[in-house]
Amino acid sequence: MKTIALFVIFFTIIIQVSGQGLFDTLALVPHTTVKDQQSSGTCWSFATTSFIESELIRTNHISLDLSEMFFVYYSLVAKAEMHVRMQGNNFFTPGGQMHDIMNVVQQHGLMPEEAYGGYTTEENGHNHALLDTALAHYMNQISRLKFPELPANRNTIVDSIISLYLGIPPQNFNFHGKKWNSKEFCDSAGFNPDEYITLTSYSHHPYYSWFVLEDRYNWSNGLYYNVPPDVFVQLCDSALLKGYSFVWDGDVSEVGFRPETGVASLSLTQKANIETLRQIMFNNHETTVDHVMHIVGKLRKYNGDEYYLVKNSWGLYGKYKGYILMSCDYFLLKTVAVMMNKNAIPDYIFKQ
Repeated sequence: MKTIALFVIFFTIIIQVSGQGLFDTLALVPHTTVKDQQSSGTCWSFATTSFIESELIRTNHISLDLSEMFFVYYSLVAKAEMHVRMQGNNFFTPGGQMHDIMNVVQQHGLMPEEAYGGYTTEENGHNHALLDTALAHYMNQISRLKFPELPANRNTIVDSIISLYLGIPPQNFNFHGKKWNSKEFCDSAGFNPDEYITLTSYSHHPYYSWFVLEDRYNWSNGLYYNVPPDVFVQLCDSALLKGYSFVWDGDVSEVGFRPETGVASLSLTQKANIETLRQIMFNNHETTVDHVMHIVGKLRKYNGDEYYLVKNSWGLYGKYKGYILMSCDYFLLKTVAVMMNKNAIPDYIFKQ
């Protein structure tokens, strides 16, 4: 695995602009190229996969193009089983969370894109309309059934539906002249999913404690570590400065989120008393989990404004060809949670 060539894509557009004196680069974490989730609700997999790829560059100086659909396949299987056990009383959609990926890595490992693309179009693309419809229809049929009416072979049927559209991840594959399975591949890459935690910041739970975030996409009941808003921002900024990127989970429904112009910002009204407004908007469901992206750096504009450099998964869309500049105010107000390497977080944070 160490023989794989290091392939790092820097944000050349911003670097070029920086050379013109409009931006200073405060932090920039090496990462792989922008991908396109196309017509699929799998941003959670694309963003977290990008994050894992970045972590492998940081830790082992290797660059891999990992399969997003490998994670989607096994997450859908697990989500369907949970939906049945909850008698249809949870939220069953193509959406997911960052820790869903880590759960798959824990159980199944990693797989390169060339071994399993999970494509649904002839152009090696992703259109999940039929898959999502078929799964939703079947789950609606069986989720409220009781034993013994519940089909004993339901998992097999779910597997069949998913594999009909995505194909089946191979048990073994060849990569760089060697035969692997997904667990061996993960071990060789040196990726440990236990090193990653999810942080959030909401006052309806005690700070410096773990809780299950009340988010409909948190179907697996993942735990989030809660810190005060100012600490939350400090931890994110510190991570970037130390060379750690992180996954962003939040709300892109605001009018200030404009991917076509490459900017996410707030109105002057929203900027007032932003920490209090953050909790209010979560409580009244104005802040919802709409999208997951990968934050790879931080920039300072010539006028002093700072922005997080966000790698999106909508292809080379917008002014910055797939990247978005997210203002610090937008980040504080509309970020629901982030996932990062726990080594980027000082130990004392967990001893409060």
